[in-house]
Amino acid sequence: MEKNTFSDQIEELAKFIRVNFPSGPVHLVGLSYGGALSWGLSCRYPELVGRVVLINPMPPEPRAGFQWLGLRVVLNLPIGKRMVAAMLKTKWGKGLLMTAAEIFRNVANEPSLDRMKSLEGRKLLFMSHLIERFSWILRNENWSMWQHKLEYWIPDTLFICDDQDPLIRFSAYEELAQLMGCDNFFTTSGAGHISVLNSPQLI
Repeated sequence: MEKNTFSDQIEELAKFIRVNFPSGPVHLVGLSYGGALSWGLSCRYPELVGRVVLINPMPPEPRAGFQWLGLRVVLNLPIGKRMVAAMLKTKWGKGLLMTAAEIFRNVANEPSLDRMKSLEGRKLLFMSHLIERFSWILRNENWSMWQHKLEYWIPDTLFICDDQDPLIRFSAYEELAQLMGCDNFFTTSGAGHISVLNSPQLI
């Protein structure tokens, strides 16, 4: 399967919008990595974008923004998905999966946690594929170029982030908003990284 960089994904997203929304700019709402795709598209093709809402968006130079040490370790390893799968079978790897479930899926009930503990076969390989592919994207993108583009941010933007986000440092959000010159900055507290699940009415 062909690997697509972050920049490649921006191009595909731009094509999708041109084909499906030819009559004018679109408004974007992006969460986490989707937030990064939103600011990336807006930087490269401002004519396609109207207003933007960023919710806990991944910043440029993302690995530096992650406060979860375990994820930083894994994403710095240039290894294939089968090696990742072998790592996930260890006690440390299972702990990583449990933390990921709490951050990304807001899993709190025992049956769901049990499923995460006992991932095997194709499901484990799929999870390994996701980790390996995301790691590859982070290592193969020119993030400094995107950081430079963000200095010339144009769209009307609402920036929402959580001050207790377990995945990304709050200071990284503040630095991104400052880089963009975004004054419409709203902070949640304790809503987590996937805040639209924890606090949907607030968001």
